[in-house]
Amino acid sequence: MKKRTLIVLILILKVAVSIAQENYIDKFEGLQNKKVIAVGESAHGVKEFAEWNINLFKELVRNGVAQTFMLENDFSNTKQLNRYISESTYSSVLDSLMNENLNNIWQTKKMKEFLEWAKDYNAGKEENEKIKLIGFDSQKGNYAIKEILKFIDSNYPEFRNELSGKGLELLSQIKHNKNYNIKKLSKDEQQLMKSTLDNLNVLFTHKIDANESIQIDVLALNHAWEYENANPLNFTVIRDRNMATLFKEATKNETKPVFMWAHNGHINKSNTSFYKPIGFHLFKEYGTEYLAIGLDFKEIKDSKNNVAIKDSNWLANKIEFDNNDIQIIKTKGIGTYVIREASFSLQKKMKLKNDNEFDYIVYFRELKK
Repeated sequence: MKKRTLIVLILILKVAVSIAQENYIDKFEGLQNKKVIAVGESAHGVKEFAEWNINLFKELVRNGVAQTFMLENDFSNTKQLNRYISESTYSSVLDSLMNENLNNIWQTKKMKEFLEWAKDYNAGKEENEKIKLIGFDSQKGNYAIKEILKFIDSNYPEFRNELSGKGLELLSQIKHNKNYNIKKLSKDEQQLMKSTLDNLNVLFTHKIDANESIQIDVLALNHAWEYENANPLNFTVIRDRNMATLFKEATKNETKPVFMWAHNGHINKSNTSFYKPIGFHLFKEYGTEYLAIGLDFKEIKDSKNNVAIKDSNWLANKIEFDNNDIQIIKTKGIGTYVIREASFSLQKKMKLKNDNEFDYIVYFRELKK
């Protein structure tokens, strides 16, 4: 009886959407009144998810709802791509910029098309009318150091005398390649990094205006240091907490809702004793002005592997797709359920304990192989 009631409830709450993906704003309630419109995905690198998310942002831009795009990518690296879309004289080759500054999951044809579209959109517009691309992650030291040193050399060259060149070089290497491990450095090298960072913090705390935008690069560098020194039991907790801190700092002056794109595991509002995602922290800060939209799929076309989730509470099995390839489910009132968490396995589950962890789930009937 409970199963039948749940199915009926979902059929009442679901909002059909065609593959054409038009009129997004009408599918979600009060987008213009949100602080953050967070859209996730059960797996990164999925073309259909990327197309849907980017099209949603474009519609928000066209309707004057949002113009700031927050991406699960390092803050200082993403500044290079924001310069590309914002500055008409910025001449770097896009492919090289993407390869150098985007995590592998974002180095896709869809992302390149989006960046080219954003650059065209921004052409000839006033600064306050332009689309902004901002990263809210902070795992790497390289570009944070580059931004900080460029600021120092242009404004406070005397700071160089108070900072160890070797220490700055070591800080710039944090997560510069996938094999980086700070614990392979000598104790003296690690101590030199720490003392250099401490000196840098003192200089920027006491001699630089707290509202200078470069302060976020300093914050990102501190986060990269903290994350690299975290232990295996709490590094994800530290990462999401720091992402939330940086996100709030980077968007504190925004007057419109900001669009956010990350994994479902990050944007959801769950509160457990061992892990609190960025969505938890932002929901705690903004309350109902934080909107979480998760994306998931049921099948992969022509796949020889069984990608179904073996769980009676799998939400995909409770949806009637009819003639629609995509369904938007409003989660309020549907109770506990399971969706896919495909970070490492297509059959890994994300168990949602209540209907508040996401506000909506966008379900795709199938993905192309």
